[in-house]
Amino acid sequence: MTKQTSTTKEAFWRRTIAEQVASGLSVQDFCRQHQLQPHSFYSWKREIRLRDQARDTSCSPTTFVPVKLVDKPQSHSRQAAVSIQLPGGIVVQIYAEHR
Repeated sequence: MTKQTSTTKEAFWRRTIAEQVASGLSVQDFCRQHQLQPHSFYSWKREIRLRDQARDTSCSPTTFVPVKLVDKPQSHSRQAAVSIQLPGGIVVQIYAEHR
């Protein structure tokens, strides 16, 4: 199957799935009325969901979060000025220099 054919099929099934949802009919009834195979409907619904999930995770833009820098901490204990928790339990801590 060529990429163009796959793209055309995907567009067809995206429209068809949206029409089914908007119709309020069950998948079985909708497929019967439109002469579609329910197993094809469910297969494409799953495939589109997986493609959307892959697209969302692989193309998500980098997000920057503003950081407010403050003067020296009030106490003289060795406490991290910045603590970043990463997935997998990794913690990055940055200590402030006391002068």
